[in-house]
Amino acid sequence: MDRLDALGVSINAGVEIEAITGAGLSLRREGRPARTVEADSIVLAGEVEPATELFEAVQQLGLDVHAIGDCTGLGLIRKAIADATRVACVL
Repeated sequence: MDRLDALGVSINAGVEIEAITGAGLSLRREGRPARTVEADSIVLAGEVEPATELFEAVQQLGLDVHAIGDCTGLGLIRKAIADATRVACVL
């Protein structure tokens, strides 16, 4: 994320893409009017959904288990490290 920021990459999360054109894209945030963003490259990423099946299966075995990282929701590496640190301190 730091490298993207240093390169001036604009990250727009929680938006609805209305149109992609040769000049960029038109996007809208909930409750706000659409705006046009000039861009020569666009990367679209889908929504992240937690995958907790393994956690729940191990938990049902009655074992002491902790969920960390993206399986608890989007948080990137910083959240995963913070989650792991908290669990390690508890153990």
